[in-house]
Amino acid sequence: MQENNNDYENLLFYFAYKTFINTADEIIEAYGLNRQHHRFLFFIDKVPGITIKDLLKSMEISKQGSHAALKKLKTKHIL
Repeated sequence: MQENNNDYENLLFYFAYKTFINTADEIIEAYGLNRQHHRFLFFIDKVPGITIKDLLKSMEISKQGSHAALKKLKTKHIL
């Protein structure tokens, strides 16, 4: 029975997450952004004054992997 409860809880979590992400995707898509941009904005908003080094470490992303997303946010005058 415990396994079935975990399966049900996992399904509930999946559908809740999917709904949450789909809503966020629709909003950020209207601004020409994607999930990576959203993650950057989330961390920057929640940790004011965070350095780029700490931001990349928190997000577990390389400097090279962040370049295009951060450049786009700067170009759009969001950062």
